[in-house]
Amino acid sequence: MEGTKYLKAVAFMLALAGLFALMGVTCGKAHAGSCYEALVIDRAYNSDRPQVASGGDIVVVRPCGWAWGRKEKAAPFRVVSVSAEANEAEALASPLLNADGSMARERRFYFDGTTLRDRKDGAAVTPPEAKARVNADALEVHTLAPPF
Repeated sequence: MEGTKYLKAVAFMLALAGLFALMGVTCGKAHAGSCYEALVIDRAYNSDRPQVASGGDIVVVRPCGWAWGRKEKAAPFRVVSVSAEANEAEALASPLLNADGSMARERRFYFDGTTLRDRKDGAAVTPPEAKARVNADALEVHTLAPPF
């Protein structure tokens, strides 16, 4: 009886170690802390309602291995792996702002199927460039704001 419990415990620990190893391989363990997954809208863009999330818009960004729910893994969503640092990943879920600081769209960045792009000008961007663009726009909006 004791031997059976021991074998079950060892089997469980090996299975758990295998799971962690698989997650490390999936996320590129060489860049620990730089692996994220983006939940992306996977439906056609509706030009009549441009403010509605669609066409590759990033809903949320979470660390690799996130336990996505059943509904998040089904249409109209898909999960996309992203190599980014924490502050860069956070910037990917930023809204697109008008010059006055009001929100033009709920999400600024989107995936076109293979590439991360900026809705502001359609340019292909990397996560560090996305963060820099969000920071630059925040400074621009801040300098345009009327003094209080």
